[in-house]
Amino acid sequence: IAATDNNAYNALVCTDFAPEIGRSRVFQIGDRDSENHRKELHFTLGGRPLMKPGFDLDELELRHATGWTFTSSRITDEFRWDAFLASRPEGTVPILWINPSSELRFVSTQANPQPSVGSHVISFGPKPEREQKPAQGDGEKPTP
Repeated sequence: IAATDNNAYNALVCTDFAPEIGRSRVFQIGDRDSENHRKELHFTLGGRPLMKPGFDLDELELRHATGWTFTSSRITDEFRWDAFLASRPEGTVPILWINPSSELRFVSTQANPQPSVGSHVISFGPKPEREQKPAQGDGEKPTP
């Protein structure tokens, strides 16, 4: 994963490593309008996008500074992919999942991502709002 604030350098690093480790295994953080630039570049330059367009390093750092975090969630029989997506705060970006066989799958490379049961999903998003009940003795009296 090439993740600097210089998109051209990220593309160069990915282009350099692609023949060694495989084009499908090199990723880079994109620039703000990577869709437009992607059309201009030859298909052998750079890496695959790590995240959806618009997430450059500055955007990642800005969101992290406002409280966004990386989280890991396990997909189970009771908590499948659709339930995972529904449980995340708005704007959350699933990045990848790790299959039970320890294989990494990046969401950006999947047409229809469907992590299997036992997979661990890594996502980046706002902290979930948690309801906090006031503890007894915090000025609130129990209702009779």
